[in-house]
Amino acid sequence: MGDRLALCPHQTIYNCTNVRSARFWPSSATAGSRCGPAIRKPMKRLRKRSKKLCCDHHPARAQGKPIEIWFQDEARIGQQGTLTRVWAMRGSRPRAPRDRRYDWAYLFGAACPQRGVAAGLVMPTANAEAMSLHLAAISRKVAPGAHAVLVLDGAGDHGAGTLRTPDNVTVLQLPPYAPELNPIENVWEYLRANKLAITVFDDYDDIVATTCEAWNFFANDPDRIASITTRQLLADKSYDADWFRRALAARGITACIPSRSNRKRPIEHDRALHRQRHRIENMFGRLRDWRRIHTRYDRCVHTFMSAICIAATVIL
Repeated sequence: MGDRLALCPHQTIYNCTNVRSARFWPSSATAGSRCGPAIRKPMKRLRKRSKKLCCDHHPARAQGKPIEIWFQDEARIGQQGTLTRVWAMRGSRPRAPRDRRYDWAYLFGAACPQRGVAAGLVMPTANAEAMSLHLAAISRKVAPGAHAVLVLDGAGDHGAGTLRTPDNVTVLQLPPYAPELNPIENVWEYLRANKLAITVFDDYDDIVATTCEAWNFFANDPDRIASITTRQLLADKSYDADWFRRALAARGITACIPSRSNRKRPIEHDRALHRQRHRIENMFGRLRDWRRIHTRYDRCVHTFMSAICIAATVIL
């Protein structure tokens, strides 16, 4: 906020300091010579940042090339291990081994849901050097003549100054506190539940061998890659358009959209899954009722979006 500026005897406005607050004031606020720059300057800075963001994530070397969307993350696999559900007699308490030693390895994994391709490395540490080696492995998996956009979180080694990024890979960081936007998190949950749970590792070499076996089990099956890392889009009939369905299919996203009444050949969709669409409507309603989120004031757009992602996770 800032100094009060009198526009007319019946209207008063504050000198806005960012775009999010400026858009709530009446449109006549930009008419005054004193408060107009206070709103136009942030808009100008926003356009510059948007242009820079587009240029950074769509560099000149990617012009005219097909784009592949990859997702990357790393997981620590160690002797502490994880427990999972097992079949047992009703009323019994099944036992499971649990190691108490502290030795581990890091599994770097990335996958392209559209092509059903994955690239992984098992490293002793997680740092910029290990990340550079993984980026090189990903670049070798990218289709010839294509350019990969690698979506990952904001870990320290992902933005290190010594990170070596191949020419056919562009790194795109997710907003903070938004792991649900990265489908590789589902891969870790799947591997821990089916291949790495209730396991006692003898030593570091045993950890590496078991981790490689688990990752190869996932990476060598394109159908499994697409099934675990692909998302389904639930929408109403207003999104029933051929071009929209083709765009989703090109990105490896399954559309769960009912057909419009004027479509000559209706497209089948999962009716049981589509009944879950009410959750997003409930989320919007709860966000409007959540006063701490609805009246939140942030200077940066990505900070506000982080709060929205956290709130949506809690609500859903």
